[in-house]
Amino acid sequence: MSRKGLVYLGTLNRYPGNFVCCEAILTEALTIARQISASAILAYGVNQLGIAYRMHGRFPHAWQYLQEAVDLAMAASDRIMSYRYRSDLAEVLRSRGDLLPARRLLTALVSELAENGDAMALWETHLRRAMIDITEGALAASEPHLAIAVQIISEMGIRYGQVSLWC
Repeated sequence: MSRKGLVYLGTLNRYPGNFVCCEAILTEALTIARQISASAILAYGVNQLGIAYRMHGRFPHAWQYLQEAVDLAMAASDRIMSYRYRSDLAEVLRSRGDLLPARRLLTALVSELAENGDAMALWETHLRRAMIDITEGALAASEPHLAIAVQIISEMGIRYGQVSLWC
């Protein structure tokens, strides 16, 4: 199995019913990545474990791992992944009901992404920003964010993005 293969395997198991397996596989992948100093794989694995914890409502763990992913990406000067990981971090805030800090982080990211570009981070950030507006009943405010997300998803043919729009 490739170095990143174990992280992918763990990621595939993060959905309901497989969390124990996901956690075990990703923890093993992180141990190996730390041992061999594979910083990009470590950052990605830490991020995926954080997402898994968020999906299962374990917000303190999610925050810890997603913040580590952001820190690792920043230390490696990986601007693109730091955008993506920061958007995931904002999703933890949104998921646990901390809408104002989530809005602030996502709004700052939208501005940064408009200048520096990363289409993957941009559509997710706009969609997450729209979800906050929708949660607060501000449907008109969500429309421009949804329009941008839909445009990017359509142009790039991002299947899981299309599913995200339906959820």
